[in-house]
Amino acid sequence: MYGHDPYDYRIAFDDVLGAPASVRGIGGPDVVRGIGGPDVVRGMPPAEIIDMAGGALGVMKKRRFGSSITQVIERTPHDATEYTFVPPGYSVLGAETGDVPVGKYPLYDQLRARFRAAIGPAKLVRIDGDDASYADFRTARRQSYLDDLEARVSKLEQGVAEHTADHHGGGRVARLEDELRQHLAWSGDNSTQVLGDALRGGRLVSLALSPQQRRAIECWLDVDEVLVSVRLSPHCTITTGQPVQPVIEELVGCAEVVGCCGLDALVIGCEFAPSVVGHQLLSDLSRFVSTFGTRKGKTILGAGTYVMRPQADPETAAAMALLQRAQQRDRQALREGTAMAFDGHFELLKDAADRLVSAQTQKARGV
Repeated sequence: MYGHDPYDYRIAFDDVLGAPASVRGIGGPDVVRGIGGPDVVRGMPPAEIIDMAGGALGVMKKRRFGSSITQVIERTPHDATEYTFVPPGYSVLGAETGDVPVGKYPLYDQLRARFRAAIGPAKLVRIDGDDASYADFRTARRQSYLDDLEARVSKLEQGVAEHTADHHGGGRVARLEDELRQHLAWSGDNSTQVLGDALRGGRLVSLALSPQQRRAIECWLDVDEVLVSVRLSPHCTITTGQPVQPVIEELVGCAEVVGCCGLDALVIGCEFAPSVVGHQLLSDLSRFVSTFGTRKGKTILGAGTYVMRPQADPETAAAMALLQRAQQRDRQALREGTAMAFDGHFELLKDAADRLVSAQTQKARGV
């Protein structure tokens, strides 16, 4: 046992996964400095933002377990990566509740949400076997940014042309000044970053990488989806991505736990969630490559699009944790387990009980 709190995730899931390992990519102040540093949130003292974000990330680490989730890889003919890396027919993290409705069993809901966040969603993995196909993919992803930039520049040029044609009179000076103010407000005080976002197809996400790794790894936020590309060789690049919103919500909740007010918690979530997701995706791609290996700088799977989904099921995991707490005579777990059985979820509980007993038996034997 790792403590005396029966609601500690390490106790509740100890017999299933064993002793917890560290969670790569999620940590305290050191990770905060590595993924963004004190300048990522303007207007807040560096020490304060590091302490607040570090505390929130620390809570997130404690809420998750560190054991690696086995990933199942399936080839798919449906390549939607020019628009999204959410696989067709698979739910976005947090969007699906399974057969057990939300709101009826509070403890089960809490356990399911925790395991759903820790296990992660299914995602597409794109393997490009040459520079041309990868370039086409990036062009498609950034097209909306280029269109928006072109429209804004065209509007500014039109304002300048009208001002010149009217010999600087007729109230056009004021209109031109308005155009310039709007353009500068949109650009912010870093026009280089604005152009970089348009050319990249999103905002650059900072990861804790060595200079050598930065030459092969790129991470960016495209609207609401974080993407990571790893260049394995001049002939092979792999890319994956996932929505950032569920992690923002998770991090906001963790920030509130350490005492952040609503606005500060939202700032922490919005600023640091992309980097947290980026590290997770990088870890997923690392396991992907290590599992299937490479030959002459290319993955043995070959170019194409694949679905990478976790083998673990948050519904079953939550049911196992609920039953283990019921074994410890937790009254709420006993009440919810009994109610779920009578409400038509007996098969879920039976499967979870069989898996839990098997895991406990194997652990007792030292397997």
